[in-house]
Amino acid sequence: MSLTAALSCTALSTSVFAQATTLQSSRFEQLREVIWAQPYETLPQYEVKAKNFGKRGNSEENRVLVAGKRTLRSSADLIELATPHKLLQANGICFSGVWRIHSQSPFTGLFSQDTETPAMVRASVSLSGTKQSNKRAFGLAIKLLPEDLAKQPSLNIFTLNSLGGVIEKHVLDLSTDNEPDFGQLPKFSDISTALRLKADLQRAEKQHLSDNGKANTKTNVTYRGVNHVAAYNNQQAISPKWIRFSAHSDARVDMDDFRDELDLKHYPQNEIVYAIEVAAAAKSKKRAEWQTIGELVLNDSVRSLACDTKLHFQHPGK
Repeated sequence: MSLTAALSCTALSTSVFAQATTLQSSRFEQLREVIWAQPYETLPQYEVKAKNFGKRGNSEENRVLVAGKRTLRSSADLIELATPHKLLQANGICFSGVWRIHSQSPFTGLFSQDTETPAMVRASVSLSGTKQSNKRAFGLAIKLLPEDLAKQPSLNIFTLNSLGGVIEKHVLDLSTDNEPDFGQLPKFSDISTALRLKADLQRAEKQHLSDNGKANTKTNVTYRGVNHVAAYNNQQAISPKWIRFSAHSDARVDMDDFRDELDLKHYPQNEIVYAIEVAAAAKSKKRAEWQTIGELVLNDSVRSLACDTKLHFQHPGK
């Protein structure tokens, strides 16, 4: 499966929530109000199944393809799904927090020293398995909402720990980055699903590139750049190639479901802090020179219907 799989939902229908892209100074607060409005009384266990993907091939009945194109094209912060839950990354937990850059680096935009901006984060796993005994492809999707964002699209970052998932007692021990390693092989029944997803998501990206005059650009659905974050309010952007998030918090919570593990009520000061680590281009990620430039502080959490079905993160594309 691909990193883009972390972004895939069902087809976008006309939504009253599209107005979220035009919120002014209270945009973050209004978005937060929607996401926190319907907390679950009991955690659902949404099943990710190939039968929900629709027809294969270049068809509007291919839900993965339609969702992939929507994720690339729609800058809405909130959407309305056509089906009860997402095709992938169906089970998650959402956070509000702060993106804070404290160290100097060559990088610009929201990577600049002394940057501080509200953030909305969703942690999820790629397939159905949410428990410690499952191979979990754990990921963080981060939505940055500077106060001066106005009518511009929010800035989104996508990271995973691995493509195939790993068995790990605590997901807080898993760092995530924007070009994840493969991890462990998925179980045999998931292999055909992974191949189907990769093909559909590659097709969606090729069509998107072609529509933008980049038909000859090579697709890479396992890498998600952050140039758009470096380009925010900067005409001469300098961007890291890789970004990584590693938990600073020492506390660990021994809960079977990752959504219970990450519930902030279990942590000191009711927060989890992730280090923001970046690296410039190198011959490979293994040779990258990482620099910690800031922190992502998660200070409130919710498991809710809107978190799982309405919050939308636009793919940054090429």
